[in-house]
Amino acid sequence: AEALRDVLQVCAESGGKEGASGKFKRSTVLLRGHEASEVLGLVLQAASKGIERRTAITMAFQQDQETDENDEDRLAEELADEEELMTNLVDCVGYMLKSLREESVALFDSAVGPMFAPYMAANQPATLRHNAICLFDDMIEFGGPGAQKYLGNFLPVLLRDLGGEEAWLRQACAYGIIQVALTSPESLRPMVGQAVPTLLGLVQSPDARDDENVLCTENCVSALGAIATHVLADAEQAQLLALWLGQLPLKEDEIEARVVHRQLCDLIEQGHPAIVGNEFNKLPAVLSIFAQIFEAGNETGAETDESLVDRPTSERMCAILRQVQEQMPVQSVQAAWGSLSEQQMAAVQKTMQRGF
Repeated sequence: AEALRDVLQVCAESGGKEGASGKFKRSTVLLRGHEASEVLGLVLQAASKGIERRTAITMAFQQDQETDENDEDRLAEELADEEELMTNLVDCVGYMLKSLREESVALFDSAVGPMFAPYMAANQPATLRHNAICLFDDMIEFGGPGAQKYLGNFLPVLLRDLGGEEAWLRQACAYGIIQVALTSPESLRPMVGQAVPTLLGLVQSPDARDDENVLCTENCVSALGAIATHVLADAEQAQLLALWLGQLPLKEDEIEARVVHRQLCDLIEQGHPAIVGNEFNKLPAVLSIFAQIFEAGNETGAETDESLVDRPTSERMCAILRQVQEQMPVQSVQAAWGSLSEQQMAAVQKTMQRGF
């Protein structure tokens, strides 16, 4: 399953990335028609057998009246093997959806959805709910208008499990909310009153930046930005964007960091008052965010998989800083520079000299 996943990932990413958005272009190498149906059928068959084995293992454990701590450890190990296999199989399906895009809706309607939708029920194991939610996330992201019919049942699941105990399940739900905000903002609008407080609660929790929670937290930050800019009316954006800005930069989820930092540049270039501020009063905060991103880039390399921005975004950031120096009052610029540490100032200067 792992080898097949790797092959399907290569196919899904074969079109390369768009420079402006950083998103992968349409695949140039992919399975279609009978080949796609056959491969998907084999993957789903393997997934079904894995779920049957998992159920049998769990039932045998529950029926054993003389279990002890060692038995619980053995159960966890056996389930871990099945969960790893299922993760790889779900990734296989996800990469096929990503490759086929709108063409995948028919396959999802006939096979993937009917198999995995029942596992989103609240009484299902968290790992299976996670598997199902990830697949529906992919469908909403890549399926186009034909996938919107799933939102009526899917959105309540996202909001329910966004408050779940497992950080990785909450992360998948936050990612799903991002995709709904981007692809169908009108569907999310009636639920903003429930989604935003839950997301803010996760982001502002005292343990939000702990190792086990930080990836979920950063997806929640991204979700707040997506809701602010795609779902809320202009007059409603300011307060949420101010909270969003205060959570930047993102440092752990490199993929989501690039999306969010690209969005930050969009808002600065638009002169959005919630980001630029009145009389440039947000300049120190923006400059601090840029400096932390540049500092991380100098440590990891400017164009690596660990970079918090891609090269086009880094170039935009440099252009924004040059514009700040040229057009904003000297006193405001000097005050903003003065808020940086020596190490941060050095990172900005090094990046500006390089140009990206």
